[in-house]
Amino acid sequence: MDMPAIDTARAMHLGLAEVKASLSSVVSRVEQTGEPVVVMRYSRPAAIIVPVPQERAVAAHARGLLAEYADEEKLEQEGGAFARAMVAKHAR
Repeated sequence: MDMPAIDTARAMHLGLAEVKASLSSVVSRVEQTGEPVVVMRYSRPAAIIVPVPQERAVAAHARGLLAEYADEEKLEQEGGAFARAMVAKHAR
């Protein structure tokens, strides 16, 4: 799996205690904004929380569930629109 380049200088930096106290909200923020969070320990970066690339995962899963209904002749034409619709529906 290729790791995308992360600009840690522009990412939000939070202390480990703060992340531990509010992990759920930190993860929600990362999911919603798509921006990584750098976890600091003893004033140094210790870890990075990054969002999972949802477009590929959701679209691939949805295509797998509906593959038997696909029209082979229109597959290329429908592919882009279908992928965008599934991402819009499931990426919340």
